[in-house]
Amino acid sequence: MYQINALVDLNNYLSLIYKLPFGSYDLEKISSNVTLTTGKNGATYHGIGKKAINLENMLLLEDSEGPFGGPTSDSTRAMISDDTKKAVIVAYMFGLDDDRKNDVQASVKKYAEGYLQNISIKEQIIIK
Repeated sequence: MYQINALVDLNNYLSLIYKLPFGSYDLEKISSNVTLTTGKNGATYHGIGKKAINLENMLLLEDSEGPFGGPTSDSTRAMISDDTKKAVIVAYMFGLDDDRKNDVQASVKKYAEGYLQNISIKEQIIIK
């Protein structure tokens, strides 16, 4: 696999080992009012390494500026860069029981602390 930067590489690794979609987003590029929703008619964004992606009826994360990510493709607006200082890792854990979700959550913390430099985990939550 190609390498991007440590956080993106960790995100891709987590997706591969758990066979789940993961997304990592730069918190300085999104607002605090994030919702999980479905794309409205005509909704699009520029995907990372892609042109405009049709988001209609797609599951996605959205803030006050609009959609920025989801389990199938993320936007360039909130993407991780070498300048990212604050980020969130989202695991889209549909269909997993609570024990498996807790295992994934604990592993994300373990891998992040072991792989990323100068990391401080502020909070981990599972939203149901």
